[in-house]
Amino acid sequence: MFTNLMIGFDRPIEGYWDLTIKSKCINESAANTANAVLNTFGDFYVYILPLRILWTLHLPMKQRIGLVMLFSLGLM
Repeated sequence: MFTNLMIGFDRPIEGYWDLTIKSKCINESAANTANAVLNTFGDFYVYILPLRILWTLHLPMKQRIGLVMLFSLGLM
């Protein structure tokens, strides 16, 4: 989702790999943390979306619980 987030954090961009160029960079650790939080939130959102639909299916309770558990394996 945010895989290309790190491109453009240095001005000029060449300053990221060439230490002889004086460049202005942002805090890479904070950017990586923000990226991880956003990706985790996105993963949980995608997991939660179908649960309401699964729970309202006209199936016996055992089968609905089984379906929810099956979808829960995706969290691992």
